[in-house]
Amino acid sequence: MVNGTPTTEDNFPKKIGNLRLSVNFIGLRKIKTNEIKTDSIKIMNTWDKKMTLSFQYVPAYLSMKVVPAELAPGETGTIICSFDGAKRNNYGYFVDKVQLNTNDTLIPKKMISVTATVEEYFQPMNSDDSAAAPRIKFSEEKINLGKIKAGEKKDHDFIISNEGKKPLAIHNAKSNGSNALVHLDKNVLQPGENAKLSLSYNGASTQGKDSKTITIISSDPFRPVVTLTVDCEILQ
Repeated sequence: MVNGTPTTEDNFPKKIGNLRLSVNFIGLRKIKTNEIKTDSIKIMNTWDKKMTLSFQYVPAYLSMKVVPAELAPGETGTIICSFDGAKRNNYGYFVDKVQLNTNDTLIPKKMISVTATVEEYFQPMNSDDSAAAPRIKFSEEKINLGKIKAGEKKDHDFIISNEGKKPLAIHNAKSNGSNALVHLDKNVLQPGENAKLSLSYNGASTQGKDSKTITIISSDPFRPVVTLTVDCEILQ
């Protein structure tokens, strides 16, 4: 800021080679499977030459373009990203790194990250639909594995039940740590059926108190996303 006026660095704080950006990623947050979300990044060419920009290796569910596709020295433009939730064909949190090709001699290939959490869209329901919907239930949603010696492994099984009247699909079960591995023995539960979610925790990678989460995404319209918590203490 100079005399109350924002500088180029204020407006475009991120830099990749001779290209400055307002941010270096696009965070789309939650997207339903019936939605297309669009967001953008402001960019500026700080090079003393014209810069050409085009995207490569873009997944089918993403649309990425630069407007304009050529920037004169000092000219600004926009990166526009659209994410089609239906075409992603999966559920959960995703990070896509998309390659932006330029003629910039400093860093010609620039990576732009796109983050999104895809959730299932549920049609509006009447009372009969609600009564018949699948309902997910867990044997527990928070556990404490107690004290674990460094290098020791501990296992735990969560039991998942379908208390509804229609089949329950478990789309995704994922932990937020490489030392907490999970395995689901069944992805579709008929009414009254159970599934076993097995956790294998490895205490080798850290010391002291540790907490991990397991995110479950299912077709329960009332609890489509459930987070399980795993606490423990790693001893030396």
